[in-house]
Amino acid sequence: MVTKCKDYGKWIGSANWTYNATIRRHYKLTEFNTKKMMDNLIKQKGMNKLFFSIEDDKNDNMTHVHLLIDSDSNYSRERLARELGVNMKAVSFLEEVKSIRDIAYYITKGFWKRTSFYDIRFKK
Repeated sequence: MVTKCKDYGKWIGSANWTYNATIRRHYKLTEFNTKKMMDNLIKQKGMNKLFFSIEDDKNDNMTHVHLLIDSDSNYSRERLARELGVNMKAVSFLEEVKSIRDIAYYITKGFWKRTSFYDIRFKK
């Protein structure tokens, strides 16, 4: 199982990503309610691709989304929240990617253990 996570981390890390974000809502994020947010986001100007994974929280029965963005645009928490269609408080973390390798391994650490769903979207 660890090998699968490392392999997936390598694959994610081989792509170009500009932003890393974490999304938390006041309710449990699922495959169904997260897809709509991501469908809204990929349609935005400057967006090239995105990867997201829903991960269970360690200390409760809630979830959060790890999000990698490849965009030609500049992002702030406010802009990301608006384009996702969520309150700005839901964007608990947003940072430009400095080391894609480190980020890719971090977001795939729980695959097949704590990740309930993941997907990648490309601009059409």
